Amino acid sequence: MNQNLKITGTGYSFGSVIVKNEEVAIKLGLDHDWFKTRTGIIERRICSESENVLTLSSNAIKNACKNANLELNQIGEETLLLHIQNGLTHLTPPPGIIIANTLGTYNMRTLSIDGVCAEPINAFEIAALMFLSNKYQRVIISAGVDFIKIINPNDLDTIGLFGAGGGAVILENTTEEIGLRGLYWLNNSYYYDLGTIKFKNFEVKQDELGINFEYYKMKGMNLAKIAIQTLPKVLSKTLEQCQWTLEDIDFIVSHQPNEKFLDMGIKALGLDITKVSRHAHYLGNMGPASLLVCFALEIERGTIKPNDKIMLMSFGLGFSCGAAALII
Repeated sequence: MNQNLKITGTGYSFGSVIVKNEEVAIKLGLDHDWFKTRTGIIERRICSESENVLTLSSNAIKNACKNANLELNQIGEETLLLHIQNGLTHLTPPPGIIIANTLGTYNMRTLSIDGVCAEPINAFEIAALMFLSNKYQRVIISAGVDFIKIINPNDLDTIGLFGAGGGAVILENTTEEIGLRGLYWLNNSYYYDLGTIKFKNFEVKQDELGINFEYYKMKGMNLAKIAIQTLPKVLSKTLEQCQWTLEDIDFIVSHQPNEKFLDMGIKALGLDITKVSRHAHYLGNMGPASLLVCFALEIERGTIKPNDKIMLMSFGLGFSCGAAALII
């Protein structure tokens, strides 16, 4: 896929409460470095009582608009918001609608996407197709995550992994020869059960409906194995589309499950470790927000510069995996 588009703004927002994995380990009767040794994650961000997945997402979009010198009152139906979310505040309406209302962008078109980790790549493809149709001037891709409420506090496989955050990127239609130069993603639903939250039951009460779910359960080692097997194909297909080699890539931004997995992926793909974004050690796994947050951080820090050739990669439950090649 080849589609000209311009990245005019990026933004991010973290939960304001810092959780140190050393303290979590000690509380659970483990060695103080138990989580760091196994995941490389030292600390994470979670929501305060006044924050949730929608406030983090809204703040990320506001920051992206500020970065793009775009006033919220300038946004109307020429703009499409593609919002990816994992974290429950409402069963209905869709979260993108609530965010648009919160921002005061009442006429902005919205499409909400269920999100686990890989969906930002899918959203880039949707954005490219929207620009190809000439129906939109601008697409905002945003993602928000608040995992901690769905995690069993005694589950050692998940309790030290997840953080809360939001990320956003603003794309605009352009005639400049920049933007998307290759994109490939795939699903393999055979592995759907690598991570699940199962519905248990519900109870009808006089003035409310009680709904019960199991805690999130993840087969982390199996997920890592499938990802390592799949990523080379996805990367190869994307490089083939844009006719790049690994050496042509200036920087790589990937979903950040944890630091140990990043090391495994870098080795399996033969990547230059100095060209790979790494933030999981102090942010944790932010699910679908991870890719957008890290992308925004690297642009803010000047690691990613105009005309750079960038590879975005994301993978996660589903099993889903994808990559997108961009010229900034």
